[in-house]
Amino acid sequence: NREYAPSLVSSTGNCSLFEDTPVNESICTNAHVKAIPACTGLALEYSLKDSYDIFKIDRVTGDLSLVAKLDFETQRMYSLQVIVSDVLYTTGTTTYNLYVKVKDVNDNAPTFTNSSYTCYILEEQAAGITCSGESILAYDLDEKNTSRSHIIYSLGFYDDSDSGSLSLNSSNAVVNATNTDEL
Repeated sequence: NREYAPSLVSSTGNCSLFEDTPVNESICTNAHVKAIPACTGLALEYSLKDSYDIFKIDRVTGDLSLVAKLDFETQRMYSLQVIVSDVLYTTGTTTYNLYVKVKDVNDNAPTFTNSSYTCYILEEQAAGITCSGESILAYDLDEKNTSRSHIIYSLGFYDDSDSGSLSLNSSNAVVNATNTDEL
């Protein structure tokens, strides 16, 4: 019976949250559902149709909060349906659609495709030669084409005496011999 259904100021709302938003923190306050009871003086009750086991809503205030961590790499958008009803007339309900966008943070370290790489430089090769062998490749799960997923390669040595023998292009991981006399 919609005769006693609360009315909404707006039927939809949008908000954005970083994936590292703390659990139990009040969220989406700018997109909070604004409902008006069908009859003056009636209290409203709020519930979620599907919480994804991540969100909870205060039944009395309609305040939304997290009960579990968000993960941008797993799910980037949630579509929540907030059900608003008058406490006395539970058959009269109204639905408010809230769209929650999850924003990425730099929470993933780059991962190499292989655990080790081998390259070969012949002893008689001139300095500046590119090392032949496997291509060094790493990837990052954070949002592509952003500073959070940009990978910078560097080369470390077990022994400082080898440090002048090889160089590495920091953007594409190509290894070059800089002084083949030391190899």
